[in-house]
This record gives sequence, structure tokens and C-alpha cells, in this order.
Amino acid sequence: MEEERRQSVKQMAENLKPKLERRPSVKELEEQNILVDHKIAPSLQTAMKSLMKAQVSDSLQKELETRPTREDLVKRNILKE
Repeated sequence: MEEERRQSVKQMAENLKPKLERRPSVKELEEQNILVDHKIAPSLQTAMKSLMKAQVSDSLQKELETRPTREDLVKRNILKE
């Protein structure tokens, strides 16, 4: 029975080896935004993510506020009436 268990564990290890070799690195996962930068404490990661979202939202809002109106675009012959 002990021998069967050892064989089973050995077989599992052999099955996992190629999968682990194909596993992406931490850096690749960070670049794909799957993992957050591991240098930041986990307790701060949520706050950082929220802050980044707020910054993007604020930036987008500012861009939309400076966007020319339809009337301005018509006056500049960019849009037709």
C-alpha cells in the first residue's frame, strides 16, 4: 500500500512538471495585470488600485470637459450640420 502511494505521488509529480515549466513568471503576470506588484504590501494593494482608478477617472473627466462641442466642430468645418 505504501508503495502504491509512492508511485501515485511520483506520477503526480511527473504530470505536474511540464505544467509548472509552462507557468508564466511573476513578471509576466504583473505585465498582464493579473498580479499586482509584489513589492507592495497586500494591505495597501486595494487602496492603491482604488487610487489608480480614481486618477484615471479624474483624467478622463478633465479631457471630456475640454472636448469641443458639436457647434464648435461645425464652425471649424470638422463636422457637417
